[in-house]
Amino acid sequence: MERIADHLPDLSVDLLFEFLPDWAIPELGIGGRTPRIGLASVALDPDNRDFSSNIDIPLKKMWAHELHHCARFATHGYSRHFEDALISEGLADHFAREIFGGEGELWNHALTNDQTPALFQRAKALLGSTRYDYNGWFFGDREADLPRWTGYTLGYRMISHYLERRGDMTAGGAHAVPSADILSVVSDLFEAP
Repeated sequence: MERIADHLPDLSVDLLFEFLPDWAIPELGIGGRTPRIGLASVALDPDNRDFSSNIDIPLKKMWAHELHHCARFATHGYSRHFEDALISEGLADHFAREIFGGEGELWNHALTNDQTPALFQRAKALLGSTRYDYNGWFFGDREADLPRWTGYTLGYRMISHYLERRGDMTAGGAHAVPSADILSVVSDLFEAP
């Protein structure tokens, strides 16, 4: 918690562990969510075969991710618009990587390089919209031809692009950067190849 807190503003947050197997990511046995300002929770599924192997660094990364959401929630909210959700998820995953290392999470790399341009094009039509299918974009929808974790992967790539272009910015430092400012730096990702 100290490592995380050193990179975010002072927050008053309740941290909650819950026995909620249905909310846990099946590949991990844990799952996180930030339902409102000041509350972050981790769902636990101790009966999951992968649960015990994800109690150390993966759990710490999940806390970092959710606490970044809390910091951003306190300044910009979460998912009023589609681009806010993409950016918030991308920033939170980059923040977890910033603090605990690694190459991102499996949901950050759910798309192939061939899939990504067409999905950025589809996402472009929803930028600025508050009417989008959150579950479809972030958890998948076969009928809509949206692979599982599309929104997480697009958001992660957006923030990779943003941080690379900015050079002097960290994901922790960007918790309060308005989505419009980030979007203006990465707008080329939404252009046809």
